[in-house]
Amino acid sequence: MTVTPIMPRVAAICGAIVLGGWVSGCSLFAPKPLDCGAVALQAESGRDDAEIASVMDTTPQQIALCHEAEKTAALGDSAALP
Repeated sequence: MTVTPIMPRVAAICGAIVLGGWVSGCSLFAPKPLDCGAVALQAESGRDDAEIASVMDTTPQQIALCHEAEKTAALGDSAALP
């Protein structure tokens, strides 16, 4: 089989497409940062942690961490907020 001048270009383009798809797919598995301000607003509106977690696509444990950070910040340690 003879290699034509176009074949290396096609191979490079296909490789770049595959590599680009792989790199962009990795971000799908990274955890999303939780907006504790939105959690506080949801809690003020009367929702419990399970409802908030369901709406924000996270776990009740992560919601509880936001509540703990808010309590710590209220005590004067603002460095505890995520």
